[in-house]
Amino acid sequence: MIEFEKLTTYKKVPNQENGTCFACGQNHSTGLHMKFYTDETSVFSELNLPHTFAGWSRLIHGVVTATILDETLAWTVIYLRQSFILTKSLTIDYLRPLFVEEDIFSIGNILSQVSDKELLVEATILNSKKEICAKASGKIVMFSAEQMRKKDLFPREFLEHFESSVFGK
Repeated sequence: MIEFEKLTTYKKVPNQENGTCFACGQNHSTGLHMKFYTDETSVFSELNLPHTFAGWSRLIHGVVTATILDETLAWTVIYLRQSFILTKSLTIDYLRPLFVEEDIFSIGNILSQVSDKELLVEATILNSKKEICAKASGKIVMFSAEQMRKKDLFPREFLEHFESSVFGK
């Protein structure tokens, strides 16, 4: 069981320090600023979101919950498999409300290998009482650096910087 009270004693998952991703970029002015940690079998994060991420009243908006789950799935594979990825599918169950200005925790695990390039991954979000509030399963497709370059989705400099910053455990 992950000891969330001692989160920073786990290994920090490397990320680009100047990233602008809405979910994990530390330089995104209105983003979630997710930081991930690992015990080498799962990847996890802690958040405490301000009221700007609320839907109704104090509830965290459902699309923000979906973003947290998707980002947790993604970083689980990026780090544990050291691979570029794209999400193929995402199925979410919203089980309990999540509230802004309260600690929440996300955890990602690889469930199975579907094919050479595709994994089935799960993510859950727990509230401050460690109750499961949302869970997702998703198919994540892995790509080599060369495959990503051929797709021409990102500038070459971005891919090279990502590789040097993130890969290499």
